[in-house]
Amino acid sequence: MQFANNENGLRTYIGESDEAAQYYCPYCDAPMTQRRGQINIPHFAHTKGHLCTDNWRYEEMSEWHLSWQQFYPLENQEVPVVNDLGRHRADVLINDTVIEFQHSPMSTEEFQERNAFYTACGYRVVWLFDARDAYQSNLTVDEYAANVYRWKHPPKTLTGFDLYGKVQVFFHLQDETQEENGVVIRLTWCADGDLSYFKSSSSECYTEAEFVELTSTGTIKRETDMSGKDELVHLLYRIRRKNGETECYGCPLNADGFAPQIREDARTACDECPYLKQVSDDQNSIKCAGRFRSYIDQIETVLETESVDGNIYAFTYIAKDGTIQKAKVDIPDSPASSIVELSRDYDAGVMIVMNVRTGHQFMITKDVDEMLVKYSRVYGYYWNARYNCWSKRSDEIFGPWKPEWVVIWFKSKDQKQQYRNRFD
Repeated sequence: MQFANNENGLRTYIGESDEAAQYYCPYCDAPMTQRRGQINIPHFAHTKGHLCTDNWRYEEMSEWHLSWQQFYPLENQEVPVVNDLGRHRADVLINDTVIEFQHSPMSTEEFQERNAFYTACGYRVVWLFDARDAYQSNLTVDEYAANVYRWKHPPKTLTGFDLYGKVQVFFHLQDETQEENGVVIRLTWCADGDLSYFKSSSSECYTEAEFVELTSTGTIKRETDMSGKDELVHLLYRIRRKNGETECYGCPLNADGFAPQIREDARTACDECPYLKQVSDDQNSIKCAGRFRSYIDQIETVLETESVDGNIYAFTYIAKDGTIQKAKVDIPDSPASSIVELSRDYDAGVMIVMNVRTGHQFMITKDVDEMLVKYSRVYGYYWNARYNCWSKRSDEIFGPWKPEWVVIWFKSKDQKQQYRNRFD
């Protein structure tokens, strides 16, 4: 413990304490001793055998833990958090965010208990796990997929973890050196907390200073090395609509938010739109600058951008008149839904779905509701982009209930039955 109360009840940092004075626990008011040995980090401790009312198990303060904690102001470190369930200390509490640093192994039960406590108090929770040793051995980047990681013997801490709640998880993979920045990544996808296979994002990779800024303010400002406007784009997905047309969702030019690939009626088509910047290799997504169109002619140089989940919502630029300006834009809504909802909404007999977080595609040929009743799971054929073919057998699809899927092709149940009737 780095902080204790003095005889007047004032919070005191171990580095500013008087060795001759008496200090007390902020949680149970018991007298504390000051430990200032040559091996361990200086800290306050209870006398041997004392049971504090704060009954959580706190890891021994490591150099890694302390160095991260000390990136934040002293008044934000080891802050007591109180509700009807108890009184516990957050490693860092800043604004509405609790930040927890975890170097040693932690059980699933401990992880869930702390998240439940902090969120019940109304806080957002950010975890930073020390994965540096694993990254040097059994945690590797997937050879064939960008920003995908494989962990040979992953911890079970995150079992059942909900990516869409008020808790975010980051991994510290690499220390900062004179030659390289430190590497911190955010977990953006995994199957029910199974870290044997998980995904981050190129936009969710941070230096140590950026992580501190992000967790302190909720946003991240990044300087750009570009003189133009090429990075002012949003990622939009092409989805198959129920009318059978494949259109891009999130178009700022068309009133219904959809853009066809080829012009029809009065709607602007993607392929002839001046704001189309790039089409993905699989043709299922595009990079669109349409929401930045009112600024493009004004910009001389983009200085920095601010983003949430990889989507730029604000940027600072040098205008052509030499002034420095800041602008904000709306972030496009996500078209994603769960496989279960998509199957019912499309009344699909066969459909191909894509996960917008991972890019994985599955062909589902059986009724989703029937599979859930019979197996409590959903199965489909996986698209192997490396060999450009579908898997020979169906595999379980993880996360069918999560709102991260779009339909890129489908046939209704009636169309499927009509096709079968042709061969009866």
